[in-house]
Amino acid sequence: MASEIMANDPLRSRAIWRAVNDTSFRISADSFRTPAIVSDAFGIGMAQHLHLSSAPMIGIQSPKKVRLAVTRLTSDSALPDRTLPFQRDEFFTVQIYLRPTVGGKLWYGSRAEPVDPRRYDGSVTIHDFDRQPSVYLGSAFDILQFYIPREALDEFCEQNQLSRCGSLSWPHGQVDTEFRQLALSILPAFEHPESSSQLHFDYLILAAHAYIARNYGRVSKLIEPIRGGLAPWQSHRATERLRENLDGNIRLADLARECGLSPSHFAHSFRKTFGQPPHRWLIEQRIRFAQNLLLRSSLPIIDIAHRSGFSDQTAFYRAFKRVTDSSPAQWRAGRKIDKHP
Repeated sequence: MASEIMANDPLRSRAIWRAVNDTSFRISADSFRTPAIVSDAFGIGMAQHLHLSSAPMIGIQSPKKVRLAVTRLTSDSALPDRTLPFQRDEFFTVQIYLRPTVGGKLWYGSRAEPVDPRRYDGSVTIHDFDRQPSVYLGSAFDILQFYIPREALDEFCEQNQLSRCGSLSWPHGQVDTEFRQLALSILPAFEHPESSSQLHFDYLILAAHAYIARNYGRVSKLIEPIRGGLAPWQSHRATERLRENLDGNIRLADLARECGLSPSHFAHSFRKTFGQPPHRWLIEQRIRFAQNLLLRSSLPIIDIAHRSGFSDQTAFYRAFKRVTDSSPAQWRAGRKIDKHP
């Protein structure tokens, strides 16, 4: 599953955690709905805007029903022409480039902007659609684009007792390696949506939202960092609910609500208590459950993988190897006890 893949990349894991931990922002327990690959008016419009056949998108909603989205924009060739300007609107797009691109040009309305034509792996560009941007890309591209209405920024700042964020800004095309790590963590939702852990991607969306507001919106923290761990009753309730959902199909917001905390507060406190984020802790519980089945049954490994909450045998093998430093078959062979069907 996606969470097992990301767990194997320490650099990426640190980037994700830093995005959540450094902000200590509070987001209400209902801040995000379940991500799902969708095709709607915005995705279709963005595809047409860039002369693409499609633009797959993960769409979510805030408590006030403000739409947020992450869109994958890819092409094996340059754009055939400059894009037509979008209708003036109150939203931003934040683009992270996942491959080098050349020949980049930018216009606001009819005015050409002086920008570096090169985009690197990890380059970030931000477009304010109130200024009616249009672009040209002179070679193949692969972009992960975050759609952020001004209402979403206002809502975020209101929840965290911050002054309103007037705009988002970043030097056009400058590389942001930390945000690139966050973007790469989201890619499995597009490539293997059937294997994506809901809990893990709630955590990633929380991290991306906080990162954009903090680093590109220049909002300042007006609350003290959360330093304590979970209370004993909160630890018991959280781990109980996680064990009931070994497949990871539980929302971070639901866990936080049951503990009486915001998702960001819960994520910080859980890590403070257990030394790792919820999705990593859950992976280890799956492996413990699988070890018991390996010892006490003759079930095939593929069946054990599915019973332990893994989407396929490859994901199971990868996670098992990381936790135990051996394959499931090797681990079973080295611990021979009586097995019962």
